[in-house]
Amino acid sequence: MDGPIRLLVIDDDRLVRMDLAFTLNREGFAVDLASSAGEALRLLGERTYALVLSDIGLPDGNGIDILRAAKRSDPCIKFILLTGSQTAVTPESVAHEGAESLILKPFALADLLERVRLALGAPGGARGAQA
Repeated sequence: MDGPIRLLVIDDDRLVRMDLAFTLNREGFAVDLASSAGEALRLLGERTYALVLSDIGLPDGNGIDILRAAKRSDPCIKFILLTGSQTAVTPESVAHEGAESLILKPFALADLLERVRLALGAPGGARGAQA
């Protein structure tokens, strides 16, 4: 793969988006940001992503619907879902939908980075994932 691995971060909380973008950029990833389901679906139609990090609860939809749409277009895309609510969503239910992981907010950035690396199949981070 040429260039950095491209990720999409979807969250309606601006601070979460900015923190994730800063952290992931620092690790060598190229990061695009979306604040809504509509914006995310538009970006997914325009670009190819190795992995998507998406909040489940969005103002105009939800991360599981985005996951389903993304997987229809690209079955190989990796997905990590984030949630701040203790709902009926479980790691097992999101795995059944095709997600690699479910992360509860608040989360440690180190934990999130480890799950991103595992999802991409490279324990060495963005640079290692390209090898």
